[in-house]
Amino acid sequence: MQAAQAPGQQHTGRFTVLDDLERYGSTQAIEALRREGAVGLFAHTRPAVDAFSAALQRAGLDATAHVWDLYHAPLQVALATVAEVIRAHEPSDTVVEVREDWGPDVTQRCQSLMQACGVMPAAQATLRGQVLPSHLAIATQASGHLVGVGSLLWGHCPFGPWHHYAHLGMGSVDLAARGQSLGKRLAACLIQSTASREATAGITAACAGDNLASAHLLRDCGLQRDAQRVCVMFTLDGARKTR
Repeated sequence: MQAAQAPGQQHTGRFTVLDDLERYGSTQAIEALRREGAVGLFAHTRPAVDAFSAALQRAGLDATAHVWDLYHAPLQVALATVAEVIRAHEPSDTVVEVREDWGPDVTQRCQSLMQACGVMPAAQATLRGQVLPSHLAIATQASGHLVGVGSLLWGHCPFGPWHHYAHLGMGSVDLAARGQSLGKRLAACLIQSTASREATAGITAACAGDNLASAHLLRDCGLQRDAQRVCVMFTLDGARKTR
């Protein structure tokens, strides 16, 4: 397992993400943005985000803020909801399976599908559960063609109110397979898989406010948008790396 990170920093495997900016420090966060080109704030209030934006301006950084809505639900609420989702979407010629580790070859195919769908994938070690416990769900057609992938990670917030929550993220469905509720099936199966971990208290997820399909999917899986907190990624190049 990966060594403990700095206080206030999440384990994401993609770029520096902070769940406690005060513990981590604005100066260090600005240094991470300069170094990596991106830094994220997870579950922060809008006043905290505004204060960090002002700090970036004072530091002379012209960073673009990409805002995501935060969704979450207690585990039992989500489990009861996804049980109905799974029953309503019985598999046809597409099979969804969840594993802790699919091995390097399949994981590479999953990363490629994510990238093709405009999603910034985590590293192989993260997706294979070698950094933190994780599950990867894949959807394959009878021909063996990979058409969908989704991931779920435990322990992404080492401290604070989200410590015992699993994070649902990085869902991708091939363009030719969309419109069949496949993304919903992937998310539902991943949430259902959390029942095997007794310490799980709930589920978190995030999506862009204009990503109506993902917002609808999360609500259908029992998650509700947080009215007080948001997730924000600041980038120096202005590019949105995931939705």
